[in-house]
Amino acid sequence: MEHISRTCFEALQKGEEQACSITFRHYQKFARHVALRCGVDPVTADDVIQMAFLRLYAHSAKLDGPSSIAQWLAVSIRNLCLDEFRKTSRMQRKSDAFAVHRTLMPDEPESPSEEDLFEGRLYAAAIREIDKSPDGQTLRAFYLEGKSIKEIATENREATGTVTARLSRMRKKLRDLLLKKISAWEDGR
Repeated sequence: MEHISRTCFEALQKGEEQACSITFRHYQKFARHVALRCGVDPVTADDVIQMAFLRLYAHSAKLDGPSSIAQWLAVSIRNLCLDEFRKTSRMQRKSDAFAVHRTLMPDEPESPSEEDLFEGRLYAAAIREIDKSPDGQTLRAFYLEGKSIKEIATENREATGTVTARLSRMRKKLRDLLLKKISAWEDGR
């Protein structure tokens, strides 16, 4: 790939509008190719490319020369695509948690079946029991608040491995607790 001229690069570092426009036109196809290769949809690719170029303009003074622009853009676009995937994943987890919440607490006060009421009480009791422990707060933050493992680790000043291990333990504890409560309910039927 050809690079922009040294003169254009120096103008870019000074923040000249024409140099920004030339740089964008020069690297636009390359940037789109990188974004689409990362697996994002075309609309998200456009958003990512726009953000990457804005960051390029803001940080152009730190670049070594015209030859470093393509590499910088590729890394920046890849990281922005990863951020989009993480954001989508967190939004999906929040959506799933909301769906569970809506199932347990429907808006319509129609009379639910006894089994629905019991199931709701069962889940609510399990969540209250889990919530009492500090590990339960991690489970709540991850599944109900949609925080990433890294965000939880940063808030608690812990390693991400510690948070991952805690989540694994709490999933097992929640599963065992629910199985115990379900079997007790089935025995009492």
